Amino acid sequence: MSRVWRTQSIWSQTANALKTSVDRSRSQGLLLGLAAAVLGAASSQLMPVFVEWGRSTAFLSLVAAALTPYTLRRTSAQRLTEWVRVRSVSEALKSETYLYLAGLGPYGQDGGAADAAELTRRTQNLLDAASDLARHTRDVVPVRRELPSVSGADSYVTGRLASQLDTYYRPKAHAMARKVRTTERAQSGLALLSAVLAAAAAAFAVDEAAAWIPVLATAGGAVTAHAAAANYAYQEMEFSRTAAELDRLIQQWTDGGRTQEEAQRLAERGEHIISIQNEGWMAKWTVEQGQNQG
Repeated sequence: MSRVWRTQSIWSQTANALKTSVDRSRSQGLLLGLAAAVLGAASSQLMPVFVEWGRSTAFLSLVAAALTPYTLRRTSAQRLTEWVRVRSVSEALKSETYLYLAGLGPYGQDGGAADAAELTRRTQNLLDAASDLARHTRDVVPVRRELPSVSGADSYVTGRLASQLDTYYRPKAHAMARKVRTTERAQSGLALLSAVLAAAAAAFAVDEAAAWIPVLATAGGAVTAHAAAANYAYQEMEFSRTAAELDRLIQQWTDGGRTQEEAQRLAERGEHIISIQNEGWMAKWTVEQGQNQG
């Protein structure tokens, strides 16, 4: 059992590292694209007055533009697919761990040799199916941590379902909501500034102001594309929906009976809710990225 828990730590850390790499690349690509647009507009205005400064900003604009696709290479459909699969293995190993400790699902209550053999078999099947991804885990060291304190249906509810609800799904839903609001504010701010510059250019014949309008339009489009690629709104919806379903399931267990049959249905439903959320939005993200890059 401890070996499975250590293996889960390795795959969880690997998934986090891959996700961080994707997020960092996407943010860097956004910043480089914005820098290229801003520096390009600045160079056109500096060139007639300060030639050297104009040339320097033009050079930096071209460098930023050239680096953008290089940076975004780590957000390829293949990279996203690898992250999805690694995360799926991590979550599946976590599910098997909690079910085994609780004596639910495919495992009995005695935790005997038959259960241990079943855990080994199911774990090995997961790892065999993802053997092509093992290279990502090669240098990852498992985090030292105790096994979850789970030994039955009640502790499964608190240690698995309630913990996932309170420490993951609800915080993630709030985080995605903040990102959605930040994106909307950025889009509104850029649109407002563009309108002000357009009015100034028309009313006062300020050509310098007009030159920045395309830059703001580019920035607004880049922010919109970034938010769409990250699926902030969809993730907020999915995290919120999963949190609500887990909350309802926990409440049903608290208010209802505590038979072994009901405990089995609880575990089956709980793991189904979690797996559907993981597989659903990850698959959506991967498919959309593949279409965008195809």
